[in-house]
Amino acid sequence: TLFHAYDEVLAAVDDPVQRKQLYAVLHSFAVPLALLIHPSSVISPFAQIETGCIVHANTVVEAGEIIREGCILHPAVVLKQNCQLEKGVTVEAGAMLGMSVFAAAGAVIETGCILLDHVRIAAGSVVKAGTLAACDIVSDRGIINSTNL
Repeated sequence: TLFHAYDEVLAAVDDPVQRKQLYAVLHSFAVPLALLIHPSSVISPFAQIETGCIVHANTVVEAGEIIREGCILHPAVVLKQNCQLEKGVTVEAGAMLGMSVFAAAGAVIETGCILLDHVRIAAGSVVKAGTLAACDIVSDRGIINSTNL
């Protein structure tokens, strides 16, 4: 089949719902997933990054991180110690996550967001660009910005 013509593949799609669907198809065909980390990124040897993830240029991932399958970290993202990103989380350029931040599956953290220590983000939530969050992000609408925190 087409999938087996390659040793490993990635679903480089920014939409977390579409990415999840593509990974389900890849899993159904037992296709091995790649892990792509740009050489300018700094990754702690004590971080865990699963296959199917993409880490763009100039990203910093500190010790104790757990980054699940299908996450995308765009350029210049900083993850402080002990963050956990569940499957399919997207962190856009220049975002900074403080210590022990938890992002549930499919969450999107847009450009330039700053999430302070211990913030938790609900599954499928979108944290709008430039948001500074000091509290948990739980929303029935799923869209969070600085005006509703």
